[in-house]
Amino acid sequence: MTIITSETRNPTPNRNLDWRAHFKDYEGGDVQGFGATPELATEDLLEQNRCNTCGDIHYPEPVPYSCRTGDGA
Repeated sequence: MTIITSETRNPTPNRNLDWRAHFKDYEGGDVQGFGATPELATEDLLEQNRCNTCGDIHYPEPVPYSCRTGDGA
C-alpha cells in the first residue's frame, strides 16, 4: 500500500490542514487524511480506513467476508 503525502498550501491559521495523505490509486471522492505533518496526515488516513469489526486496515485488499457480516476477523 503506497501512501502519497503533499502540502496543501493551507492559508488559514489551522495547522491541522497543512498536509494531505491519500493512497496511490486515489480517485476523486476517496478518503483522504489531513494533519499538521506528513506523519499525522498518514495516521489520519489509516485511522479512517480501520475496520470497525476487527480493527485491522484491509486496504487495498477487499474487506473479508467475516468483517462484512460482523462475524469477527
